[in-house]
Amino acid sequence: MARSADARGRWVARLDAVGIAAAGLGILTLLGYLVGGLVLTGGRMAEDLGYLYGHIVEWPLFVVEPWLPIAVSSVTLLAFVPMAALVRPEETGRLTRAINLVAAGSICLPFAMMLLFPTVVSTDHRGVDETVPGDHWIGLAIGIATMVLMIALGARAMTEQGRRMRA
Repeated sequence: MARSADARGRWVARLDAVGIAAAGLGILTLLGYLVGGLVLTGGRMAEDLGYLYGHIVEWPLFVVEPWLPIAVSSVTLLAFVPMAALVRPEETGRLTRAINLVAAGSICLPFAMMLLFPTVVSTDHRGVDETVPGDHWIGLAIGIATMVLMIALGARAMTEQGRRMRA
């Protein structure tokens, strides 16, 4: 029994570390884009917005391709959901931190990039581009699914913890 608990604890720690790294990459990417956009590109945050003040480099400082938020959201799903299923009821603090990281790295990053880098669908006869939100929305959908699953698993763990405390 002790071996099983030790093995589960090691898996929880490993999955937690992978999820933290993936969500951290998403957070750092978003912060880098925002800080770079505000400081180095003269406050210009999107293609249809102008420069607010003198710029050092042309906008965009870097482009966040759709694969990055999709990868970040996928890895957080694959790491945090099994971790949430394996975590002990007394470790709900670990779940709370993971849910916050999912919100920051797997939901905010794809949402912002989806709006900042739209996809051109077609150009009409006047030369006007028809755009839709960028393909980053796939990462957003994965992030929302991860959040819902983690909240459900967290509620289960907290219910178990409450039962143990009353018993």
